[in-house]
Amino acid sequence: MSTQSIMLFVDDADAHCAHAKASGARIAQEPVTNDYGAEYWTDRSYAALDLDGHLWWFVQRLRGGN
Repeated sequence: MSTQSIMLFVDDADAHCAHAKASGARIAQEPVTNDYGAEYWTDRSYAALDLDGHLWWFVQRLRGGN
């Protein structure tokens, strides 16, 4: 069980995920688009587990936010 994870922003979540898979990464969640509403942001993200089982989120900002 993990109590924390790391999140990194990438330019293209789908391409990043494809590269990670091709390199043997364990994908915990396939890329998905999340829309948090007009006043917030939309992003596309996926999750992968490292060799020690730590969860890493890779996020592409599609709209809004910084």
